[in-house]
Amino acid sequence: MAGTTPPLDVASLTAEADESFAKGVAAIKAGTMDEAIELLARALELKTTLHGEQAIECAASYFRYGCALFYKAQDENTVFGKQAQAQASAKDDADKRKPQIANETAVDDSEACDDDDDDEKDGEDKEDGEDDDEEEDDMELAWKLVENARLIYEEDESHPIELANCFETLGEMNTEHANFASALEDLEQCLAILETELEEDDRRIAGVLLSISVAQQMDDKLEKALVNCARAISILEARLKRLKSSDEAAIAAMQNSQPPGATPYPDPLAAAKAELEQIEAVLGDLKMREEELQGLVSEDNDTRAQIKAAFATIGGVGGSGAGPSSGGVVETMGFDVPKLAPGAAQPVNLGVVGKSAGGVSRVTPNVTNGTGHVTKAPQRITVAPVAAPPAPAGSSAAAAAAAFASMSSEAPAAVPAAKKAKIAPTPVAAPAGTTGEGLPKENENAPDACAPQ
Repeated sequence: MAGTTPPLDVASLTAEADESFAKGVAAIKAGTMDEAIELLARALELKTTLHGEQAIECAASYFRYGCALFYKAQDENTVFGKQAQAQASAKDDADKRKPQIANETAVDDSEACDDDDDDEKDGEDKEDGEDDDEEEDDMELAWKLVENARLIYEEDESHPIELANCFETLGEMNTEHANFASALEDLEQCLAILETELEEDDRRIAGVLLSISVAQQMDDKLEKALVNCARAISILEARLKRLKSSDEAAIAAMQNSQPPGATPYPDPLAAAKAELEQIEAVLGDLKMREEELQGLVSEDNDTRAQIKAAFATIGGVGGSGAGPSSGGVVETMGFDVPKLAPGAAQPVNLGVVGKSAGGVSRVTPNVTNGTGHVTKAPQRITVAPVAAPPAPAGSSAAAAAAAFASMSSEAPAAVPAAKKAKIAPTPVAAPAGTTGEGLPKENENAPDACAPQ
């Protein structure tokens, strides 16, 4: 019948999909990511055609395809990646081809060359921008593929190890993009699954702990990074001890480490020896990393102690300068408590400012000046003078003191202090006891604690 779609050859398509998938995984192990991407893309296309986009049969293809894209972008994004090496080689070649200016007559030619170089640089910048866009597209696509695989495995609930692998890869992607909070969340979920499903000395647990330690170090959580690094070392040392104990224990350990449905090792003992060598090589690096983290933690603690001591010195957090001392005197922030000189007179308590010693508010009476306007007399405080020692008899100072005493004896008696008056709403006459200038006598407004003259 015309217009009908021919039936799919399910068997041949399934075989082609499986073959492309196997070759793609092998290409990832070999490090040929371009080939792996092409093969795994074809496998995913066939799988989705046969089973649907959200089928469990497609989850592995989603995951591996995303991993290949991620590994390629990760390799090209590193300092020693292929793209960086190619750019460095191109720069060296350009430096070699750059003409040397011998004299001033070549100025115009040099300017032309500079213009050409600017144009070439602009072209390279555009190419770099295109590469960055392509890299971002690859990274974004890789994340979507792995995330889709994770959702399929979570819904299926029958592939815990594969789900843990998805979480681990997502954690590595977030670490690559400096999203350390999300990375730690993904890696910790992966660790929880592996600790449930695997033996306690499985090196995959140590690998995830190392990834967590790296993310924590990048996130400035040095103490936690040190703890997880030490845990990874202890797990690998336990695994090493188990593999060295006996051939039977090594074979059993290798068989138990395989996920369900995996192809058995053709020679478990040889696989155990290979793992033992790998662990011994990794342990040295991990111990160096542990020493480095210990140094960083020690430096961090020393820095915190110095900051705390600095704050304590200026009376800040953790210092004793901000609170009362043992003698009950409140110290100032970072300064010594003021002290009187030996033999100096102690200060007199003047009471509460604005009040007398008994707590009664002071009132200054309103007085009139020479023009008849009401003015408020300023408050003055007179301090009793300190008596000077007597001068030697017969000296000029003694004679002056005697003359001053005779003058004082002829002065009229002091007028009694006026009573405290209330503030009058209207002008009043000056009360008795004021001077000709309209000011009260000095002892009128003196504080109660001061002795009148």
